[in-house]
Amino acid sequence: MKRILVIDDEKSIRVLLRTVLEEAGYEVMEAATADEAVSSYEARPADLVITDIFLPEAEAPRKILELVFRHPTMKVIAVSGAASQEPARSIAKLLGARRVLQKPFMIQGLLDVVQSQLDGQPAS
Repeated sequence: MKRILVIDDEKSIRVLLRTVLEEAGYEVMEAATADEAVSSYEARPADLVITDIFLPEAEAPRKILELVFRHPTMKVIAVSGAASQEPARSIAKLLGARRVLQKPFMIQGLLDVVQSQLDGQPAS
């Protein structure tokens, strides 16, 4: 069973993603902060990470970037609720994200992106 780590400071988003992904047959771990994410990933690496780009912690992007550097094969999908997509896409690329999803997103669209990334399809 593929394992996915969901990083988002909004509990409702984490619960929604957990529910949808578990119903689709994935094992899901949650983290509300970058520190939790790093600890969780180091303890049990995930096959895919879905992360909010704009976490409230000032050090969050740096911590996630360090995690990506330590695990260069880590697959990342970034999620953003930002009104402007250009800054979000720039930050996502720095974090090694293969895809960026704009909130709100369609559940089937999320599942399609998750499956394509786990199947090793190229980013688009």
